[in-house]
Amino acid sequence: MENGDRFVIGSANEFVRDSALSRAHEMLADRRMFVLSQSKWDEFQAALDAPTRHNPRIQRLLTEPGFFDAADTSSATAKKC
Repeated sequence: MENGDRFVIGSANEFVRDSALSRAHEMLADRRMFVLSQSKWDEFQAALDAPTRHNPRIQRLLTEPGFFDAADTSSATAKKC
């Protein structure tokens, strides 16, 4: 954020997450029902029920600090300037 901002709201991670969620809500607002044939439904259910596979890259992604985590050294509370 620039020095001239009036409010500092949360961290960069929170901003990116909230922006992504807002955009997803916009994109999926009209898609509340998905129609599948019985065979596709069974295939979908099987994929959901299947055990997870070990994926070292995903494990590393979820356990290492992110780019914004390292840069966020100030408190994440909202302040007025």
